[in-house]
This record gives sequence, structure tokens and C-alpha cells, in this order.
Amino acid sequence: MKKRDDVLVGLLVAVTIVVAIVGSLWLARGGLSKGYPLYAKFPWGAGLKQGQPVWLVGVSVGYVDNVELKQNGILITTLRIDKQYKVPLGSTATVVTNGIFGDMAVALTPVHPDPRSFSPGDTVPVGPTAPGIAQLTSKADSIATSVNAITTAMQHELVAAGGIRELHQTVASTNRLVAEFADMSNTPGAPDVLRHKNEVIDTWCAKLGRDPRTIERTCNIPVTAIDRMHEWVEAGAQRLQIQLDHPFDLGPVERALQLRDEQEGN
Repeated sequence: MKKRDDVLVGLLVAVTIVVAIVGSLWLARGGLSKGYPLYAKFPWGAGLKQGQPVWLVGVSVGYVDNVELKQNGILITTLRIDKQYKVPLGSTATVVTNGIFGDMAVALTPVHPDPRSFSPGDTVPVGPTAPGIAQLTSKADSIATSVNAITTAMQHELVAAGGIRELHQTVASTNRLVAEFADMSNTPGAPDVLRHKNEVIDTWCAKLGRDPRTIERTCNIPVTAIDRMHEWVEAGAQRLQIQLDHPFDLGPVERALQLRDEQEGN
């Protein structure tokens, strides 16, 4: 008796699960409300099958009711749209990915809001297909390959071919030209950068027999560094140029002048 009861309970649970699954699929496909059909013609390989969702600007408005395979390379796809929704004229149908497991959906995208809508039985034009996960992965692999090739080429040019050494030589030549011919040297960057640049120029001046004081040292500073401008002065800046952005508020300049007057007064 007990064994028979266990079997009956098991059967009841199995039937309940089956009914729940079938009922969920039935409700997802509209239940008693079948909606109205629209059609779209997608190329082979779109990955469509019956029951996949149909979205209108991201809202679920129906499902794929049928996919008919034609020998000319076209999939005649029946979209079952809930009666409460209208698809604006000018919308396009696109196959998009749905989740990360390769499932697909049909996205209906209007060009703009339109009180006019497709009538039951109309065919919705097909828009460009969105790239799938496989395509994105292949693109990522291609990008990674290109980046690796660029990195290898840069390593060869800058290290093996002596590019870094040539870059240092170019910078050194520029500093020598400044020390030999320039009347002013403008250095962007932090105070430490300015201090190092001044030391390099002073060294070249000593080698060339020029008084380093004849070269004016200037620097550009952002408006956010106004309260720290004394750091650039201590690093050797003789003139500071404040970088103003549109709409060119002169408040930072006034603040800089105030700080200058306070420092001179001390």
C-alpha cells in the first residue's frame, strides 16, 4: 500500500512539473490571446526558432511563431504580436543576441515615434544584423593580434634598433639648442619636471660658456594648481602661464595675483 502511494505521489509531482513547463511556454506565447501576425525575411543562419521573444524598443511584445525555410536563402519569419501593442511604421526588424548562451531574439526598432503602425500581415523591413558573440570574439582576437604586432614592432624599433637611444639623443640635442640659442624655455608639467629641465639647461650653458640667467624659464600650470604655484617658482619658474578654458573665467588669474602680492609682501 505504501509503495503504491509513493508511486502515485511521484506521478503527481511529474505531472505537475510537466503542466507547469507547458503552461509557462503557453503563456509566454500569448496564452489565449494569439495576437496578430507580422512577417520578416531574414537570411539563412540568423539562428531563429519558434518561441523566441520579439522586442519593441526593449519591451517584450510577442514571440516568433513560425520560421519557414526557403531554398532561396531566406527565412520567412512569422512574428506574433500582442494585440495591445502597435509597431510604428518605419520600424526595422533585427536579429539580436538574447543572453550569453547563444539564444536569439527579434528586435523591432522604430526610426521615431509614429501614430501610424503596421497592419496585421504586413512585412517589416529587415535592418542590419547585430554582431553575435562569435563575431565579437573573432573581432577581439583580431584586435589582440594587431596589438601584439604593434607591441612587437615598437619593442624592435625602440629597443633592438636603438630607438630609445636615438630618442635620448634627440632630447639632448634639443636641450643643447635651447642653451645655445634660445632666450626663453617653456616647460609643461609638474614642478619636478621643470626643476630637472632647468638643471639640464644649466649644465649645457656651463659647457657652452653661456650665463644660464639669460634664458627666461616659463611654465604652464592648470587652474587647479593656483594655490600651489609657489612650487613651480621654487623649481625655477620666472613666469607662470595659467591655462584657462572656455568661457575663460578670470577668477583664477585674480587669485594668482593675490597670492603673488601676499608672497611679495612677506
